[in-house]
Amino acid sequence: MESEFQPGKFKDTYRQKLKKVIEAKAKNKEIKTPGKKTKKTASKNLVAQLKESLN
Repeated sequence: MESEFQPGKFKDTYRQKLKKVIEAKAKNKEIKTPGKKTKKTASKNLVAQLKESLN
């Protein structure tokens, strides 16, 4: 490694976001979470999709 690790250069954004969620829950506010991104597939058959994923 060329230089020493300096933790002051990094921000703990996870902890900041978690703290906001906890504070919002404590005030009985609704919490918005990002939705999951789904990928549409042509096949409705799960076994066919699994076989395609192996290729």
